[in-house]
Amino acid sequence: MKKIKKPRIKTLEYAKDGKSYSAYQVVWSVDGKRQRKQLPDLASARLFASEIHAGQINEGSLHRSMATTLSETQLRECEAAVARLAGHYTITEAVQHLLQHHRDPSAVVPLADAVARFLTLSAATSATTAWLST
Repeated sequence: MKKIKKPRIKTLEYAKDGKSYSAYQVVWSVDGKRQRKQLPDLASARLFASEIHAGQINEGSLHRSMATTLSETQLRECEAAVARLAGHYTITEAVQHLLQHHRDPSAVVPLADAVARFLTLSAATSATTAWLST
């Protein structure tokens, strides 16, 4: 098993036009060649370094470890959803369908508007039904 070195995070400080700036650089190696990426803040640099390290560890394995903002419960729900979709649809397609066909539950429709909408639709349906029955 080859030894994998954890990516390092270096702090960069530089000046431009009389102002000083700082950034963070993640340094790692792939097949003996040094790779670098500069990121604006420490949190994103740590996340990126974690993803790179997990990718190196899991290279060639069936399961991958990735840094994520999802909780353990949310991650398990996503895995279960992917299993239920059984390769027929992607999660993006399923979410898009849900959002197109179901209204936001926090949206409030006043009763007067709902009644007016119902009467309009029922009148249109009655006209269609009468036309179809002739």
